[in-house]
Amino acid sequence: MRKPKTIAANTAAEAVEQKEAPALEQQAQAATETAAQEPVAPAVAAKSAPAEPLDAYIARVERAKLDQDVVAVAITHPEVHADRVHPGTYGGIRLGNGPVGVTYSDGTKA
Repeated sequence: MRKPKTIAANTAAEAVEQKEAPALEQQAQAATETAAQEPVAPAVAAKSAPAEPLDAYIARVERAKLDQDVVAVAITHPEVHADRVHPGTYGGIRLGNGPVGVTYSDGTKA
């Protein structure tokens, strides 16, 4: 009696997997050992990167959505030392201290 081809194919595939499994396990173990030996860099907070200078940031975000008739209405930036209003191109922009961010006239934030 003949075996169906699917069973033979499955058996052949299983045989290949059984032959490759020890090699794959050895590669995985070697990679794990190598990773364990490499020094781990300390985690760096996202806030540690210097922010874009305030004037450059204001100019960039003010132009960002002008083609959609949307203007910046509020900006937060770490270089702002006191709340104030910046005379924007089309109207005043409220500036406040905080993480870099902008609110536009359509309500979107970036």
